[in-house]
Amino acid sequence: MGFRVLACVVMVAHFAFLGLLVFGGCLALRWPRVLALHVPAVLWAVTTLMVSIPCPLTRLENALRARGSWPHLAPGGFLDHYIEGVWFPEAYTPLVQAAVAVTIAASWVGVAITTGQRGRTTAR
Repeated sequence: MGFRVLACVVMVAHFAFLGLLVFGGCLALRWPRVLALHVPAVLWAVTTLMVSIPCPLTRLENALRARGSWPHLAPGGFLDHYIEGVWFPEAYTPLVQAAVAVTIAASWVGVAITTGQRGRTTAR
């Protein structure tokens, strides 16, 4: 039972990472220090997509699921198991990835504008 609980904790951590990945820049509009977590999360996500690096959270969750007598995640890992085909049809994956990229880029533009405005108001 303990391994199943730990597997669920890792799953929640994975969802939290995805939330930080997608919305970290938006959070940084209010709390700029969040960028210290958001930028590495984005770099990690881009790297794993480009180089196909296996995610350590997926490996850990699979190991805990096995120890708890649960089946492994879908062959594609966390995203295939919990997101694609569950939250949206798999055929929309490129569109969802583009929407995530636009959300991140827009939030970074917002952070840059907000930071620039804060700098100008404190310089006066």
